[in-house]
Amino acid sequence: INNRLQELKREEREEERKVLLYLRTLLEAELPGAQAALELLAQLDLLQAKRRLAALLDGRCLPLTPVAEGIQLLDARHPLLLLNRVKSADGSATDSGHTQRSAARAAAAVKPLDIVLRPGERALIITGGNAGGKTVCLKTLGLIAAMTLSGLPVPVGAGSHLPWFSRMDAFIGDEQSLADNVSTFTAQIEHLAKAWKHLDVLLDEFGAGTDPAQGAALAQAVLDELLDKHTFVLAATHFPALKSYALTREGARAASMLFDPQSKKPLFKLAYDQ
Repeated sequence: INNRLQELKREEREEERKVLLYLRTLLEAELPGAQAALELLAQLDLLQAKRRLAALLDGRCLPLTPVAEGIQLLDARHPLLLLNRVKSADGSATDSGHTQRSAARAAAAVKPLDIVLRPGERALIITGGNAGGKTVCLKTLGLIAAMTLSGLPVPVGAGSHLPWFSRMDAFIGDEQSLADNVSTFTAQIEHLAKAWKHLDVLLDEFGAGTDPAQGAALAQAVLDELLDKHTFVLAATHFPALKSYALTREGARAASMLFDPQSKKPLFKLAYDQ
């Protein structure tokens, strides 16, 4: 009986192979049409994913405007913070009504930012205390720009727009490395040198890791040159010299992350021109 069972299994495999060969012959005859159908299904899948992402983020497609109109992100929320909040609310929800309610709760929990560079302005210098939201502000702009250039909906309010960024370079975090024999300061300089010819840039506390007076002077020189190159810059800093620089340099704008004067807790809100 066992021998007969093995023979039947072998015959079954042979019949399966005949069927697969027949199907392959049919597919070869219709290969262009099958490839077109596969590509169409992939595009539909991508569009469906974008629609679901828009629902989760309560997002919209962001228009790209001429460079001269500057940057205007109104009620912008950090996309990853928003998605984490949605998942915490109910990441398994599938019906559209439940998804919209989860998105609304997440949007209320994540503080919005207005990131604005008016026509003629190219650099936004952000100051404020530690853990006040400066780096989150930089990352919000960077992620929203990357998502927009990828054709994805983003969590911003009506009236928002961005210029076309052919490239975005982020200098965020400490890249010091014993293995590569670079300090915090040296890593910053090397990174900047590699990207210098083609920058649209996010600088997080650039010039740190060395003497504060020298670091501030270097950061100011870099910002001067970037402005002369007509590069968009978003920079976070603790240097007093850069704070006054942002208030006086043509093409630059100052902003501060606010704290509640009573509780001393961060408000995660930008105040401009101060």
